[in-house]
Amino acid sequence: MLFTLFTILILTACRNQQGRGNAEKGIQSNQILTSGMLYNLYTDSSSFLGLDSTMKVVFVVTFTQDTILTLHGWSSKGDVFKTPPNIILDPSTPSTVHFGNGMYLGNVILKKKDLKDVQDSVRKRKDPFILFTPYIINGNHFGYSVSTTRDDPQDFTKQLVTDPTGATMNPSPPKNY
Repeated sequence: MLFTLFTILILTACRNQQGRGNAEKGIQSNQILTSGMLYNLYTDSSSFLGLDSTMKVVFVVTFTQDTILTLHGWSSKGDVFKTPPNIILDPSTPSTVHFGNGMYLGNVILKKKDLKDVQDSVRKRKDPFILFTPYIINGNHFGYSVSTTRDDPQDFTKQLVTDPTGATMNPSPPKNY
């Protein structure tokens, strides 16, 4: 009983310290998590080519240390997913798409046909990067269009030249996967 009380006191103190750090920066926790800008995301082509094209990829929303929304993906034929993720998308440049109150931030699915289309595009074009560009669906969901590029996604000094793959990642729900 004493151990439990001691543990709760320590966790409370740590939590209060974290809150003070954000308050000192002028940032409130609810501001960080309720609105922001979606970023274009990317990965290197070799990581994407390593995914099994007979499986779908389910991407889950996560935040970076800088509170940027990004996606981590798990491939599966069914509904069993192993840890760690099979692929991690990194933030590139800010997009023009914002999220906020009323938006659904849930899983985003790349169906196996779309995965194969992207892999075929990468093999054909030999572009070193895959870019994921967000867009709004029905006003409160978001999806991503998938393209390839030879340009460095971290080079913020120029506009990226991309080649569309025709693949999109759709939200689920409401779409089935």
